[in-house]
Amino acid sequence: MRLKIFLIFMILVAPSFAFVELNEIMFSSSQEWVELYNPSTNPINLTGWEISDAKSIDQITCCGFINNCSLILEPESYAIITPQNTELYNSINTTVLQICVDGNSIGNGLGDKGDTLTIYNGTYNDSVIYDGTQGKDGTTIEKRSDHTFGESLSVNGTPGEKNSIWELSAEYSFLQISEILPNPFNEDDLQKPEGEWIELYNNASQTINVKGLILKDQDDTHKLIIADNKVEGDTLMCSHCYKLIYRDGDTDFSLNSGFDEVRLFYEDKLLDALSYSGAVEGMSFSRFEDGVFLTKPTPQEQNIKLNNKCDFGLNLNLEKSIFTDQEFSFQIMATREFGDLQNITAVGAISDFFGKTIKIYAPFKQQKITTSIKKNYSPKMQEGIYQIQFWFENLTCEDQNMLNNNITKMFAINPLYNQINSSLEIIAINVGSDHRVKWGEQFTTKVEIYKGDETKTSVQLWVERNGTKLSEITHVNIKDKYKNYPLILPIQLIPNCNENIDSGKAELVLNAFNITTKKEFTISDVDPDVCKDLLTYIKNAKKNLTASSEESIKTSAISTTQKLTYNLIDLPASVESGNVFRLKVQILNEDKENSFTISPYIYRGSKCYSCDGGDRDSLVKKVSLGSKEVKITEFLVKIDEGVIPGAYKLKVKILKTGRKTTTDLTEDIYIIKKEEIKIEPQTLNLSISTLSNVLPETNEDLYETNSFQEPSNSRNHLTGMIVYESSSIKAQKMIPYFLVLTLTILSLIILFNRK
Repeated sequence: MRLKIFLIFMILVAPSFAFVELNEIMFSSSQEWVELYNPSTNPINLTGWEISDAKSIDQITCCGFINNCSLILEPESYAIITPQNTELYNSINTTVLQICVDGNSIGNGLGDKGDTLTIYNGTYNDSVIYDGTQGKDGTTIEKRSDHTFGESLSVNGTPGEKNSIWELSAEYSFLQISEILPNPFNEDDLQKPEGEWIELYNNASQTINVKGLILKDQDDTHKLIIADNKVEGDTLMCSHCYKLIYRDGDTDFSLNSGFDEVRLFYEDKLLDALSYSGAVEGMSFSRFEDGVFLTKPTPQEQNIKLNNKCDFGLNLNLEKSIFTDQEFSFQIMATREFGDLQNITAVGAISDFFGKTIKIYAPFKQQKITTSIKKNYSPKMQEGIYQIQFWFENLTCEDQNMLNNNITKMFAINPLYNQINSSLEIIAINVGSDHRVKWGEQFTTKVEIYKGDETKTSVQLWVERNGTKLSEITHVNIKDKYKNYPLILPIQLIPNCNENIDSGKAELVLNAFNITTKKEFTISDVDPDVCKDLLTYIKNAKKNLTASSEESIKTSAISTTQKLTYNLIDLPASVESGNVFRLKVQILNEDKENSFTISPYIYRGSKCYSCDGGDRDSLVKKVSLGSKEVKITEFLVKIDEGVIPGAYKLKVKILKTGRKTTTDLTEDIYIIKKEEIKIEPQTLNLSISTLSNVLPETNEDLYETNSFQEPSNSRNHLTGMIVYESSSIKAQKMIPYFLVLTLTILSLIILFNRK
C-alpha cells in the first residue's frame, strides 16, 4: 500500500520539478519575443507560469488569435512567447508552440539598453540579465552550449530553431595575439586587405565569435573594436584557426614603428598583450614559445622563423621590346620582399645578337635596401637585337626565391621603327680627306636608303652644278618595302678634257621615291692620265675603223649600260675567337636579270677557320636580282673556337649563273682573344683591371666595352670593295662617258676618207 501511495505522489509532484530555459530574446525589434526551451525528456505544462522584466510581471497564457491553444511544452522542444497584439507570425513561418503573455507587452517592454528577464512557476525560475551591447539592429541574444549568451549571427535570430551560436565558445581567454604587422610596405592606414593588421589565434576547442572585442595600442584611448568591417568574411574563429584584424583606415588606433604594445580586451578584461620595438618595413612580429621575433608575414598561417632566410628580387622595366635609337631607356629596381636589412650588390650587362658584351652596369654597390631602390638608364644603342641581364652578387642571407635574383630580357633597336615614310641620306663621299675629286675620276659614296610603304623602285645618283649634270646617272632598283639599305654606289665624273667647265663646288644628288637629297663636294682639276688614255683609245678606234667596216664601229663602241658591282658593307675589323659577326654582301646588278651563288669563309693558308671542320661552302646562299636591282645579302659567320689571335683573310666567292669562274672578294680581318668578362665585388670601383677594353660612360656605375680591338688603324668602312665584270684598264672604264665625243670624231674621219 505504501509503495502505491509513493508512486502516485511522484506522478503528481514530478511535473513541479520540471524546468524550462530562457533560450533566446528579441528586444531590438518592435515585434519583441522570448524563446523557451524544454531540455528534459518530459512534457511541461506552462499553466500558472509567469514571466517578468525588471518592472512588471505577466502571466503566460494562450494567444487570443490561436484556436485550440495548448500550454504543453513537449520534450526537447521550443515555445515562443509574444504579446497578445503581436504581428510576428506575419513574417515568420514556424510550427513550434505559440503562446502569449496576458498583455500587449512582455513585462513593461523589453529594454533596449539592458534588462532582467525571469520565468518561474513558484518552484523553479530561470533568469537572463543583458546590457544591450549585443542583440542590436534586429539581431537577438542567444544561449550557447556553455549557458552563456551572445549575439546571434543572423538578423531576426533563430525563432523555433537551434541557436546560431550554440556551438560557439565565450571563453575568450583562449584567444592569443599571434602576429603583428606594424610597418607594411604600403601606407599604414589603407583599407583592408592593405595596411596594418593584427593576427589572432583561437586555441580553444570551439569556435569563438570575436565581434565586439577591443584592440588597444599602448594608449588606452586608441581603440579598434572588432566588427565585420575589420575582417575578411565574418568574425567567427574556428578552433585552432587564425583571423586577421585590419586597421582599415582607423584614425586613432595606430601602431608605432619604434615601440608599441597591442592589447586585446573583452569589455574591461585584458585577454592578451604583445609588445615590440624596432619595426622593419614589410616584416611582422611573430610570437613563438621562446619569444617574439621579426619574420616574414604569414597571415592566417603558422608563424615561421627567418633563420637568416630572405627574398631579394630584381625587376627590369622596359616600356616595350622595340625602340628607336633615340628613345631607348630602362629602369632596374631591387626590392626586399622579406628578410633583415642588408647591403646588396647588383650588376648587369647588355650583349649583342652575337653574344658580345656591349655595356656593363653596376647600379647597386653594397647599397642598403629597406624596401626598394631603383636606377634609370638611357644608353645610346646602335641598330640591332640585344639581351639585357641583371643579377645579384654575394647575398649574405639564404634567398628563398632564386627566380627573381637574375632577370633577362630581349629588346631591339630599329631607328626606323614604325616609320612608313621613305628616307634618303648621303652618309659620306669617298673622295679623300680633302673632299676633292678630279674630273674624269671615279669614286664611291655611301648612302642610307629606307624604303617604307612605297611601290616605286628606282634610285638615281648623279653629280650636278646649277642643274647641269657633270656625270652619268647611276641607276639602282630597290624592291623590298620596309627595309633599310646601307649601300655603296659608284659614280663617274665626265673627263672635261677641253676644260670647258670650271672646277669648284658641285653637288652629289640622290633621288628616289619623290625625295631628293644633296651633298656638296669639290672638283679640282682635270686628270691628265684620263685624258691621255682617252686620246689613245680614239687612235685605236680610228685604226679599227680603217681596217673594218662601219659595222665594226658599232662593235667597238663602248656601251653605257649598268656595270655589275660587288661590295662588302661595314666589315668589322676584328672578331673574337668563337664569336659570330654579321657580314653584308652588296650586289648591284647590270641591265639584265641574273642569279648568284655567294659563299663566305675565314682562312689563313690552306685552312678554313669558320668551317668548324666542315665544308667551306657551308654558308652558301643563292640570290636572284632583276635589272639594275641592288640587294644586300647577310651572313652570320662564326669563328671557330680556340682560333689563335692574329691576322686572317675573309674571302667571299661569288659565282654568277652562266659563268664557270667565281669573282672573289678578299679582305683582311683580325681575330682577337675572347674576353671572359666578370665583375667581382672588389672591382666595382670604376677600376676593373680585368677588362682592359672597358671604358666608363658619364654614369659612374656604367662601363661600355669597345665593339672591336684592332692591332692597327681601323679600316675605313665607307670605301668597301668594288669589283667589275670588265677587266679593262682605267681609261677604258672612262670611255663609255665619252661616246658622243668619239662618234663625232669618227664621223669626221669617215667624211675625210671619202674625199
